[in-house]
Amino acid sequence: MTDRIEEDPFVECFFGVDVSDNDTDVAYFRAISGGEMSITLIEHNVVYSGGGSSTLFIPGPTSFEPVTLYQGVTNDTTLWDWWTQVTQGKSVRRNLTITAYRGDSLTTQAVWTLTNAWPLSISGFSFDVDSGKPYIASITIAAELIERDS
Repeated sequence: MTDRIEEDPFVECFFGVDVSDNDTDVAYFRAISGGEMSITLIEHNVVYSGGGSSTLFIPGPTSFEPVTLYQGVTNDTTLWDWWTQVTQGKSVRRNLTITAYRGDSLTTQAVWTLTNAWPLSISGFSFDVDSGKPYIASITIAAELIERDS
Protein backbone atom coordinates (compact mmCIF):
# COMPACT_ATOMS: atom_id res chain seq x y z
CA MET A 1 0.00 0.00 0.00
CA THR A 2 1.38 3.40 -0.91
CA ASP A 3 1.42 6.34 1.42
CA ARG A 4 -1.09 9.01 0.55
CA ILE A 5 -0.39 12.69 1.06
CA GLU A 6 -3.42 14.58 2.29
CA GLU A 7 -3.68 18.11 0.95
CA ASP A 8 -6.49 20.59 1.24
CA PRO A 9 -7.90 22.14 -1.94
CA PHE A 10 -6.82 25.68 -2.77
CA VAL A 11 -9.06 28.37 -1.34
CA GLU A 12 -9.14 32.14 -1.71
CA CYS A 13 -6.68 32.24 -4.58
CA PHE A 14 -6.02 35.01 -7.01
CA PHE A 15 -4.26 34.58 -10.32
CA GLY A 16 -1.32 36.31 -11.96
CA VAL A 17 -0.70 36.23 -15.71
CA ASP A 18 2.65 36.67 -17.42
CA VAL A 19 2.41 37.22 -21.19
CA SER A 20 5.71 38.99 -21.60
CA ASP A 21 8.03 36.00 -21.07
CA ASN A 22 9.98 37.92 -18.44
CA ASP A 23 8.55 36.20 -15.32
CA THR A 24 6.63 39.32 -14.28
CA ASP A 25 2.87 39.24 -13.88
CA VAL A 26 1.21 41.89 -16.06
CA ALA A 27 -2.24 41.45 -14.53
CA TYR A 28 -3.96 39.85 -11.58
CA PHE A 29 -7.33 38.16 -11.80
CA ARG A 30 -9.94 37.28 -9.25
CA ALA A 31 -11.54 34.45 -11.24
CA ILE A 32 -10.76 32.08 -14.07
CA SER A 33 -12.94 29.65 -16.02
CA GLY A 34 -12.69 27.29 -18.98
CA GLY A 35 -9.57 25.44 -19.96
CA GLU A 36 -11.30 22.08 -20.26
CA MET A 37 -9.03 19.52 -21.87
CA SER A 38 -10.40 16.53 -23.71
CA ILE A 39 -9.20 13.66 -25.85
CA THR A 40 -11.28 12.61 -28.84
CA LEU A 41 -12.48 9.02 -28.62
CA ILE A 42 -11.85 7.03 -31.81
CA GLU A 43 -13.82 3.82 -32.21
CA HIS A 44 -12.22 1.12 -34.36
CA ASN A 45 -14.40 -1.88 -35.18
CA VAL A 46 -12.51 -5.15 -35.57
CA VAL A 47 -13.94 -8.27 -37.20
CA TYR A 48 -12.03 -11.45 -36.45
CA SER A 49 -11.53 -14.28 -38.95
CA GLY A 50 -13.67 -16.55 -36.74
CA GLY A 51 -16.66 -14.22 -37.18
CA GLY A 52 -16.51 -12.40 -33.85
CA SER A 53 -16.15 -8.66 -33.56
CA SER A 54 -15.25 -6.05 -31.02
CA THR A 55 -14.69 -2.34 -30.79
CA LEU A 56 -11.33 -0.91 -29.84
CA PHE A 57 -11.23 2.54 -28.28
CA ILE A 58 -8.22 4.61 -29.29
CA PRO A 59 -7.25 8.04 -27.94
CA GLY A 60 -7.38 10.68 -30.68
CA PRO A 61 -6.37 14.34 -30.81
CA THR A 62 -6.41 16.45 -27.66
CA SER A 63 -8.35 19.72 -27.63
CA PHE A 64 -8.24 22.66 -25.24
CA GLU A 65 -11.18 24.93 -24.44
CA PRO A 66 -10.39 28.67 -24.26
CA VAL A 67 -9.63 30.16 -20.83
CA THR A 68 -11.50 33.24 -19.57
CA LEU A 69 -9.91 35.49 -16.97
CA TYR A 70 -11.80 38.13 -14.97
CA GLN A 71 -10.05 41.19 -13.55
CA GLY A 72 -10.70 44.59 -12.14
CA VAL A 73 -9.93 47.25 -14.75
CA THR A 74 -6.72 49.20 -14.14
CA ASN A 75 -4.50 51.53 -16.14
CA ASP A 76 -2.38 48.60 -17.40
CA THR A 77 -3.19 48.01 -21.08
CA THR A 78 -0.88 45.06 -21.81
CA LEU A 79 -3.73 42.63 -22.49
CA TRP A 80 -5.76 45.24 -24.38
CA ASP A 81 -2.73 46.05 -26.59
CA TRP A 82 -2.18 42.34 -27.27
CA TRP A 83 -5.83 41.91 -28.30
CA THR A 84 -5.62 45.02 -30.51
CA GLN A 85 -2.59 43.61 -32.34
CA VAL A 86 -4.53 40.43 -33.14
CA THR A 87 -7.50 42.46 -34.47
CA GLN A 88 -5.08 44.22 -36.82
CA GLY A 89 -4.15 40.90 -38.42
CA LYS A 90 -0.83 40.51 -36.67
CA SER A 91 0.10 36.99 -35.68
CA VAL A 92 0.89 37.51 -32.03
CA ARG A 93 0.87 34.07 -30.45
CA ARG A 94 2.59 34.02 -27.12
CA ASN A 95 3.34 31.54 -24.41
CA LEU A 96 1.90 32.66 -21.13
CA THR A 97 1.75 31.42 -17.59
CA ILE A 98 -1.13 31.58 -15.15
CA THR A 99 -0.08 31.38 -11.51
CA ALA A 100 -2.52 30.70 -8.66
CA TYR A 101 -1.44 32.51 -5.52
CA ARG A 102 -2.60 31.96 -1.96
CA GLY A 103 -5.11 34.65 -1.00
CA ASP A 104 -3.01 36.13 1.80
CA SER A 105 0.39 36.24 0.08
CA LEU A 106 2.30 35.73 -3.12
CA THR A 107 2.88 32.07 -2.26
CA THR A 108 2.52 30.06 -5.45
CA GLN A 109 -0.13 27.34 -5.30
CA ALA A 110 -0.13 26.14 -8.92
CA VAL A 111 1.15 27.19 -12.36
CA TRP A 112 -0.25 26.50 -15.81
CA THR A 113 1.51 27.20 -19.11
CA LEU A 114 -0.53 28.08 -22.21
CA THR A 115 1.43 27.54 -25.42
CA ASN A 116 0.85 29.52 -28.64
CA ALA A 117 -1.93 31.51 -27.01
CA TRP A 118 -3.79 34.52 -28.39
CA PRO A 119 -6.73 36.60 -27.16
CA LEU A 120 -10.01 35.43 -28.63
CA SER A 121 -12.30 38.05 -27.09
CA ILE A 122 -12.29 40.89 -24.61
CA SER A 123 -15.27 42.22 -22.66
CA GLY A 124 -17.08 45.36 -23.63
CA PHE A 125 -18.53 47.91 -21.25
CA SER A 126 -20.68 47.24 -18.22
CA PHE A 127 -20.22 50.06 -15.73
CA ASP A 128 -22.60 50.61 -12.83
CA VAL A 129 -21.39 53.60 -10.84
CA ASP A 130 -24.16 53.16 -8.26
CA SER A 131 -23.07 49.65 -7.28
CA GLY A 132 -19.82 50.66 -5.57
CA LYS A 133 -18.22 47.50 -6.96
CA PRO A 134 -15.13 47.51 -9.17
CA TYR A 135 -15.59 47.23 -12.92
CA ILE A 136 -14.68 43.67 -13.86
CA ALA A 137 -13.44 43.00 -17.38
CA SER A 138 -12.77 39.64 -18.96
CA ILE A 139 -10.45 38.33 -21.61
CA THR A 140 -10.77 34.94 -23.28
CA ILE A 141 -7.60 33.29 -24.50
CA ALA A 142 -7.26 30.37 -26.94
CA ALA A 143 -4.21 28.12 -26.67
CA GLU A 144 -2.84 25.18 -28.60
CA LEU A 145 -1.64 23.47 -25.43
CA ILE A 146 -2.34 23.83 -21.70
CA GLU A 147 0.02 22.19 -19.24
CA ARG A 148 0.09 22.12 -15.44
CA ASP A 149 3.63 22.77 -14.25
CA SER A 150 4.97 20.75 -11.36
